[in-house]
Amino acid sequence: IIVEAAQRASMLSHANVSQVLEVGQESEQGAVYIAMEFVNGLDLRRAIDIARLSATPWPQDLSIFIAAEVANGLDYAHRRKDYDFNRLNIIHHALSPYNVMLSAEGEVKIMDFGIARALHLVPSLDQHDILRRVLYAAPEVNQGHGASQLSDLYSLGLMLYEMLTGFHPYMDQDVDEVDRRAQLGIVPPVTNYVQVPRPVANVLESLLVADPNGRVNSAGQIYEELVGYIF
Repeated sequence: IIVEAAQRASMLSHANVSQVLEVGQESEQGAVYIAMEFVNGLDLRRAIDIARLSATPWPQDLSIFIAAEVANGLDYAHRRKDYDFNRLNIIHHALSPYNVMLSAEGEVKIMDFGIARALHLVPSLDQHDILRRVLYAAPEVNQGHGASQLSDLYSLGLMLYEMLTGFHPYMDQDVDEVDRRAQLGIVPPVTNYVQVPRPVANVLESLLVADPNGRVNSAGQIYEELVGYIF
């Protein structure tokens, strides 16, 4: 599964997607390897944590810019076709701050397209591992249904929410309560905690609809709305 996902990811070439350069098999022991683009920077998870620990306010404009760049990368991947013009139906499956890279040059790059899905086949190691798997997944995924491009958009909404407020809406000391909120998609309005421009609040509301049938269905639309607000 990892090899298949990596081969599909290798067909992606975009400024907001970390490039898979090579997928191969080591000759002596037969181990599979994936060579990926090196991004000189840090992941979004670490950047958010550094800001929180240093009590440095996370700039709202930066949150919106990062979300717009992620939406642009998702839009490209979601619409990607093969050389015969057949839609590849690429899904990230596990979009989170852990696989969004911020480069020293100011780039935002999504990593691990489809590859992180294979890691979910490995049993959870501890409560922290369980939390990582459910915190950024869409409600339908946490309920045991299949992932889709719409679930990628929900994950983007959770990341934008966390960047804007400084905390994750599902977080609780009780892991069972976190799981309950994640399955039901219980997200308080962002305006309960911070002042957010109405256009940005509208984008968040369209992303964080628990029922995928009512959710915004295009990363390109999210990108256009966020970029339109920025400019």
